[in-house]
Amino acid sequence: MNMIIHAFPRQFNIFLFFCLLLCNLLIQAFFSILINLLGFGLLLFVIFIYVKRNKNHFMPFLLLIFTLSNFRLLENQGGGWNLIAFPFLLLFIFNNSYGNDLNNNQSRKLLFFFLMILILSNFLGWLLINPLSFAVKIQNSIQFISYILILILLAKSSFTFRFFNNFVKIVAFINVYAFLVSLNQVLGLLRWTSPVFGADSAYFHVLRPFSLYGDFELYAEYSLLVFVFSFLLLITKHNSALNLSKKLLSVNLVFAFLNILISGTRSSLILSVFVLPIAFLFSLMKNAVFRFSLKNLFIISVLVAAMFTIIIQFHVGDTMFNRMSGLTSTHFTFDNIFSGETINRDKPYEKGISRIERNNWWLGYGSGILKSNLAAWWGTTKFTTVDDLPMFDFHSLYLCIPMIYGWIGSTAFFIIFIYMLGNLWMIFQNDTYDSTFRAIATALFTFWLFFFINEFKINFLRGASYQMLIWIWLGLSYSVIYSKQNFRNGQNEINGN
Repeated sequence: MNMIIHAFPRQFNIFLFFCLLLCNLLIQAFFSILINLLGFGLLLFVIFIYVKRNKNHFMPFLLLIFTLSNFRLLENQGGGWNLIAFPFLLLFIFNNSYGNDLNNNQSRKLLFFFLMILILSNFLGWLLINPLSFAVKIQNSIQFISYILILILLAKSSFTFRFFNNFVKIVAFINVYAFLVSLNQVLGLLRWTSPVFGADSAYFHVLRPFSLYGDFELYAEYSLLVFVFSFLLLITKHNSALNLSKKLLSVNLVFAFLNILISGTRSSLILSVFVLPIAFLFSLMKNAVFRFSLKNLFIISVLVAAMFTIIIQFHVGDTMFNRMSGLTSTHFTFDNIFSGETINRDKPYEKGISRIERNNWWLGYGSGILKSNLAAWWGTTKFTTVDDLPMFDFHSLYLCIPMIYGWIGSTAFFIIFIYMLGNLWMIFQNDTYDSTFRAIATALFTFWLFFFINEFKINFLRGASYQMLIWIWLGLSYSVIYSKQNFRNGQNEINGN
């Protein structure tokens, strides 16, 4: 942890500390609305100073918001960090001198076109379908526009190895810290109601911790994605340009796997195994940029086993063993998987299919805060119980997205992702690009491959802060795509902030 923290600029660490300190003033259960407003104002002021000290450059701001978005704040109001980021994102987007024009080539025009369809479908959904109050719709629009702006600004940004180094180090820091938070939630050593600890005092001594993410399945999914991404970076043949040590990447990989184990989520554990054959196939392809080393795999496996042996002494991780032992061959039939029965989703899936069949859903309710999304999914702003268990949603992105974006918006949404995946794959296949750059593109491609597989049994739209993390990763992917000409072999990378 100390190794990772010292890798950040001192200024970043100081402002991160003050933001995490001040965010505690926004805990509504403890303080009055006046204290909440004071805390909100102070946070805006601190981030304003940070932006000014970084000469109004977007990338340092992005790294700070990316880090803070891991700490859930005002989740039911659209995400505190989304609300705080919104005015700054508007300033960046209206600064015409910043970044590249999204309309300056055909590929950027395509992204812009489908983003406009997605935005328009959301606004029509809020206007024509969503029955909630104007105040809720304002919160909905701030949250959603924040996601869109972060994507556009990253797509306009030139990707650099220097930025990517800092990004990966932040991922590693959060990854290690998330595991410590989970241990605390299981063992109940420190009971402090704070976003820094991921929960209030009622959520300690739990069997399945959710760490910073408020949901153990979102926690497991994000840990799976970090695991996949880190594994491919670790086996990159030539990563000297990245300036990322094998030690840091190994630590990131180990803690990502431990996070999966401690979450008790079987599907993420099972999916994590498939990164091995995928990485092996990548290493066999023509002009491969990966070296699959059994020696490194053995060392990492021993390290994971040793650390897990230690934590299991505190009965942390027992839940995963108990749940895995309950699986039999009948759980893995095609019918059981797609009906949701194998993954304990049969009842939510039935509810989701029934909800889809009751309306035409050309337009949805629009992306929204929790209250709005509950209305879209269940027809009520209150939590619905299925078999006496409260349910956020139907436990699958593919069953939940029609009620949010509608069929028109959902089509645009998936085209944005499919287009991104196709471009990342083409970069990997093209050996005229720098080998390290191709490895990063492939790591991102695999990240999204596992994301869309895992979203079959979870719905990332349920978390406002978690959504921001996903949109930032999407923006990073488009930044890589639109910066590819800077990474032709023999051409130096364009340095940037």
